[in-house]
Amino acid sequence: MGPFKVWKFSETSLAEAQQLAQERVTAIAAKFKQFGLAPDHYLYSDTRLREPVIQEIPGAIVSRNSYGCFVLNTSQAMFIDIDFEGTRNPQTGETQTIEHRHPDIDSTPGFFSTKSKDQLRQEFLLQKIEEWTATKPNWGWRVYRTAAGLRLLATHDLFNAEAPETYPIFGELYADPLYTKLCKVQKCFRARLTPKPWRCDVDAPQYYWPWESNNDETKFNEWAQDYSKNAARYATCTLIKSIGNSVIHPEIKHIIDLHDEMTRTSSGLPLA
Repeated sequence: MGPFKVWKFSETSLAEAQQLAQERVTAIAAKFKQFGLAPDHYLYSDTRLREPVIQEIPGAIVSRNSYGCFVLNTSQAMFIDIDFEGTRNPQTGETQTIEHRHPDIDSTPGFFSTKSKDQLRQEFLLQKIEEWTATKPNWGWRVYRTAAGLRLLATHDLFNAEAPETYPIFGELYADPLYTKLCKVQKCFRARLTPKPWRCDVDAPQYYWPWESNNDETKFNEWAQDYSKNAARYATCTLIKSIGNSVIHPEIKHIIDLHDEMTRTSSGLPLA
């Protein structure tokens, strides 16, 4: 493992922030020594995310994450992320597909089938979501397709992102375990609004907020212009269907509108 940086904050003093950062460095080094795991660039960690606030709306904020995407953060509108592939086991470092995590999913195409593995995964999960919702008729979902899987948004009610009783639902609906951990740690639900840079032929940014210098901010803004131009050719998700209760909670409506506009849900563009 080569050099790495750790960022910690304190609402009390710089000395406390430095102490917390040193403790985190020690913990990362111990994990690397035991498991060979380097720091996770995606920042699924035990700390507040290092993200500037871009926009505030009632019940939610839009921030920019470490690799330059806009992200919707909400304490009451429940998003659930279901990743088909690419989830890394934090203990072993092994990358696991959804079939590894949930052996009940059979996505092997039949001999004469023309369907892809992802089509079969989607069909299986939609059936499971519909079956789950049929036992809870007051529940309603918007189901989106993303580049990596599915995104669910509960539309019938508000939820507490800090309540332990919220998260069994994630497990029952095949939620990505790292996404679940992030929601618990950050005490909010999250939904990426703009494409990942590398999916639209742009490298991740090399400069991070808070800026260490004016030059860093200038370089990031140059990167952001290039990213925005390339990201405009893609959508982040597309709506597949609505399931269950069709009545939308009044405090969810404006969040749906913002989400669908910024993700270009109705654009027909390729997903990234």
